[in-house]
Amino acid sequence: MSTTTTETSRTRSPFLHVVASIPMISSSLGTINDTLTNNSYTRYPYAQRLRSSHPRLTSSQSLSRSNWPHHCPRRQHANKAIDVVESRYPYPFRAQPVEVQETVSKAINEKVTTPAYNRFAPLVDYIESKVKGSESVPSAVSQERHLPNTKLNSSIKLLRTNIGRHLHDQSSIVQTASKTASSVSASSYERINALSDNMLAQLRKLQEASSSFTASLSGPSIQSRMTPIRQSYEDFAAALSILCVSDVLARSHPEPSQNSNGHTNGDAAPVNGNAQPHVKEEGD
Repeated sequence: MSTTTTETSRTRSPFLHVVASIPMISSSLGTINDTLTNNSYTRYPYAQRLRSSHPRLTSSQSLSRSNWPHHCPRRQHANKAIDVVESRYPYPFRAQPVEVQETVSKAINEKVTTPAYNRFAPLVDYIESKVKGSESVPSAVSQERHLPNTKLNSSIKLLRTNIGRHLHDQSSIVQTASKTASSVSASSYERINALSDNMLAQLRKLQEASSSFTASLSGPSIQSRMTPIRQSYEDFAAALSILCVSDVLARSHPEPSQNSNGHTNGDAAPVNGNAQPHVKEEGD
């Protein structure tokens, strides 16, 4: 009896109401309505359109009531066509959105996700072996990682952890190196400053010593001491010049050479050693 009443009410109801009563279409329309109502960009225009459509909907309902005798046979035929299609394919007209979502998710996991994970399983295992290294993994976690949908995620998490640890170590090394460089530069700067100060002090001392030495050389005591030294030098230079002149003169006028008897070549040799020169007497 209830089925007959439902079919009778469905035959008399409008065609659009029958289509909108299908669970999938009703859920889709409800989702669209909630999205347009809750979205900040479409909330105001959607509300304005709803307000402006109410008078038109009222006028169309009054017009449909006035034309009810003409539209009733056509509406009945359309509803009967929907009943025929529903009797032949009942699942699209009776399926709930939750059931459809579960069926679609299961089909995607079986036909898309699982084959893809199975194909990429060797690559994922290789990445996991390289990323994991020598780290010990608990048995529960290792059993969980054998699932194809969690193995890659666990490898990615482990890789992220290792990369973060490596970056932290590198940053600590860089900080230590920067501190060492700063300390070395500070100590070298201090040493350079000390060396430059020492050099400036030595230069000042040298300048003072040279100034005092110059002043001592130009003093009257040094001048009085230098006078006899200068006089002795002049006397020595004069004597040296005289010796040089005499040597030159001796070389320019050489002495006459002597023979074996001690006489020069210009005098006649005596007859004997005791002979005296002959003096001419007046009687001769």
